[in-house]
Amino acid sequence: MQTFTTIYKNDLELLKFIDENSISSHGGEILVQIFNSNHKIQFIKQLQSIITTKLPRSKIIGTTTCGEISNEGMIEHSCVISFSLFDKTIIHTIIKSEITHPFMVGQDIAKELCLKSNLKCAIAFSDGLTFNSDDVLKGINSIDSNIILCGGLSGDNSKFKNSYIFTNDIITSSGFVVAGLYSENLHIYTDYNFNWLSIGKTHTITESKGNKVIKIDDMSAVEFYKYYLGEDIEEFLPKIGIEFPLIIQDEELPRARAVLQKYDNGVLGFAGSIKTGTQIKFGYGDIEMILNHSKDMAIKINNHIPIESIFIYSCMARKSLLKKDINMEILPLKNIANISGFFTYGEFFNYKNTNYLLNETMTILTLSESSTPKLRKTIPAINQIKLTNPDFIRKKALSNLIAQTSKELEILQRDLKAQVQIELEKSLEKDHLIKLNSRHALLGEMIEMILHQWRQPLSTFALATSTLQLFKETKQLTDALFEKHTDIMMNNVYFLNETITVFREFFNTEKIQKKTKASAIMHKVFILLAPIVKQYSDLIDLSIENDEWFFLDENELIHVILNIIKNSIDEFDKNKINTPNIHIKFSSTKEHLFLEIEDNGGGIDENIINKIFDKKFTTKTHAGGTGLGLNMSKNIIENNLHGEIKALNGAYGAIFKIKVPIK
Repeated sequence: MQTFTTIYKNDLELLKFIDENSISSHGGEILVQIFNSNHKIQFIKQLQSIITTKLPRSKIIGTTTCGEISNEGMIEHSCVISFSLFDKTIIHTIIKSEITHPFMVGQDIAKELCLKSNLKCAIAFSDGLTFNSDDVLKGINSIDSNIILCGGLSGDNSKFKNSYIFTNDIITSSGFVVAGLYSENLHIYTDYNFNWLSIGKTHTITESKGNKVIKIDDMSAVEFYKYYLGEDIEEFLPKIGIEFPLIIQDEELPRARAVLQKYDNGVLGFAGSIKTGTQIKFGYGDIEMILNHSKDMAIKINNHIPIESIFIYSCMARKSLLKKDINMEILPLKNIANISGFFTYGEFFNYKNTNYLLNETMTILTLSESSTPKLRKTIPAINQIKLTNPDFIRKKALSNLIAQTSKELEILQRDLKAQVQIELEKSLEKDHLIKLNSRHALLGEMIEMILHQWRQPLSTFALATSTLQLFKETKQLTDALFEKHTDIMMNNVYFLNETITVFREFFNTEKIQKKTKASAIMHKVFILLAPIVKQYSDLIDLSIENDEWFFLDENELIHVILNIIKNSIDEFDKNKINTPNIHIKFSSTKEHLFLEIEDNGGGIDENIINKIFDKKFTTKTHAGGTGLGLNMSKNIIENNLHGEIKALNGAYGAIFKIKVPIK
């Protein structure tokens, strides 16, 4: 077999290309794949007419795209036409239009494909905006899951409104087209490249219907994205959502689900089903792994698998992440054989005799009617490619930062849990056990807060890069705008790094007196409590007298401040305070640091004010309270810092006064 690929310019050039490559004189079957960014029906009809007139025996399957792939690499706003000439293979095409029952359509397609013997694979293009293509695959699997399906969901240049698929004479915006390849001599190979990171805590799909997600962690799907990626994200859904997919956990085949549609009432439509109860995490592309795996994939197939043609069906999120540098992922493959394909809203892949709808993935299909691998070209190493695009370098740096900080947090969490277990087994002192329980009761809450804080910088980074791209495309990008948005991105990278540093220091169990001052202590408190503080308007007023340097175990004092602030917030919620406020005042002498924390939460009942520092005393028994927080605060201040702490009522709420010696 042979595959010839061209980029459509005009009818005359297309006819000339067909003649120069003797395509019309080929005696066997001809499969024509059309990857088209022009969404005008008249243009598609024109292509159908000229090809079927010139090649009446050819079989056409076509799709609109989010970008095209040819031997030149990634291109946009074009039309790539691939002619595959087979000598020993039969092609059978099927198209289903106006689909209302996708599962049944999948069953019908599978039955028709199985009418002929020696089916090697089926190339399929499907609309993903008007029905759930995942259900079509489930229908196919229910009849014969051994059918190897390749291809993907049609695109519309990231507008998420209307896409088309077509054959020789049919065009539909709600359909599924398949080309079955039948042969005893056709060699096929499929593979995929995923490499999207799971970051942050695990979340649960709490309500869904097919590919429509209604609630995640009991929040509406839109509110969930806004909570973790920032308020501005709603305006950019679904486009920006495909860059931050949900990655399904605990499955052998890594799978992501990307947002394709936004409905009323906070519901989001995804490219593929997500069942209620599914455990998910946010995802972000690991650029280093993406490029390295592509090189490894090429090396694996280069000398061992007979290849005459390569078809690539890759998610548009990869193009959005890498921009023009997506060619570095394609480059190792285009050195092996003729390549063509398109950027999709989802990819079909058969894994262990089951067809799946994937997202964020690059899938490949290689074909050959020859059984002997041909002499291959050298595969260039990724590290030999010169990187010159500043935007790409920044994204690569951010990708590395996310990967490293995620690993560090996982290691930190694992080490802390192991340390708690060791200490619990070793310790015979009850007071020591109480301290450990208090310290690590805070651990789960703090981890969630820190993970939450990563979302906003990631969202800001993504929005900044999208804005730069928009200004560039509209020729409005000035040096001032470039510097402004670059500063935004780098400031957020700095914040990510600072957050993990503060977090690690806070949970360092070693007692270290270090040089610090009141403003430095509160800076770390604000970082650790940022997600909580942001929920309230002007929650904390801070005043500092004599902000001089001194030596103190600041982690111990931060622990106490966190406990008191969290107690105040509980009182605000309990008493439904309309405008909650916490006033924190620092002052100092050469020998002592004085700290006063006052809230307007209603105060402490005079009948219990003398008991609040006692072990196991709590007013929150119905909310899971243990009484360890304030008792631990008293122990830290009096026993560890050798100071004093007392509680009293002010005009509007509770006041905690702390005095500790300093050097």
